Amino acid sequence: MRQSRRAFLRAAAASSTLVALSVCGAPPAPPKVYSVGWLSSLTEASPGVDYLRQAFRELGYVEGRNLSLDVRYTEGRNERFPIIAAELVALRLDVIMTRASQGVLALQQATSSIPIVMAGGISDVVEAGFVASLARPGGNITGVYGAASEIAGRRLQLLKEAVPTASRVAYLFDSSSDQQVRNRQYSLNAAPTLGIALLSYDVRTAPSVTDALVAVGSSHSNAIVVAGGATRLQGEQQRVIDFLSSSRLPSMVSGIRTWVEKGALLFYDENDADSIRNAATYVDRILRGANPADLPCAKATKFDFVINLKTANAFGLKIPSSVLAQTSEQIQ
Repeated sequence: MRQSRRAFLRAAAASSTLVALSVCGAPPAPPKVYSVGWLSSLTEASPGVDYLRQAFRELGYVEGRNLSLDVRYTEGRNERFPIIAAELVALRLDVIMTRASQGVLALQQATSSIPIVMAGGISDVVEAGFVASLARPGGNITGVYGAASEIAGRRLQLLKEAVPTASRVAYLFDSSSDQQVRNRQYSLNAAPTLGIALLSYDVRTAPSVTDALVAVGSSHSNAIVVAGGATRLQGEQQRVIDFLSSSRLPSMVSGIRTWVEKGALLFYDENDADSIRNAATYVDRILRGANPADLPCAKATKFDFVINLKTANAFGLKIPSSVLAQTSEQIQ
């Protein structure tokens, strides 16, 4: 009897020890690793992914610990959007992000279940059929959107203020993008009130870029607007910059700020870092259980207006102080 009692006490003590180890001494369960895709129209040299990684770190997501980030680039080739979208969807990711309207369209056609988060750079999201309404998207797409009609008019206005003589303005755009076509129309609508005649040139293929530059050179244009977000133009950036320089043609560029860093005169567009940071909060909310159908879309509210004063000086342009006062950055 006494021996049985001792055996019972030993067993009870061992059991207590195991319970204590399981509560206090056992290693914690590994954190859940969330998988996020990023579909970009740009190249690896673009800073968007750096902004995204920083935004996720601020939210507590670290690659290799609780986040897996799958980044894919189209390298400026529009035909790759559906291919890469299908690849990302096949990975069964938790969320997929993009800043390209063609990226949203390709993802929308590839999946109706995986949440898609717009990270800025995309406008007319209701008209394009990406969401049912801004307040209640209603499907698997939500995020940060732009206001192309306002931005297009603002670009022309800033160009006119910086270069008052600009009256005959060339406009390079990519007609293979519905968003670019709408942006062009917004610019056409705004031009007459600013005393500007807008001359449009389609650059949807590499040969058409060459043809457009030749045509602009003989058009007697005294300024140019370059839709720098056009995927085709991204691959032709240096050639276009060289043309602007040799032609001494004042330019207003959108899409990617590297245009103005490399020699374009003016840049006006969304602040990419801010839009991407806001989009990352959408991803965080979705990963925590929110339904994208119920998350209202947010309008981009922060913009960059950059002037390359080296280019202005090379062209002999005197930029009015009233314009300089509006800049977010001046490249000396």
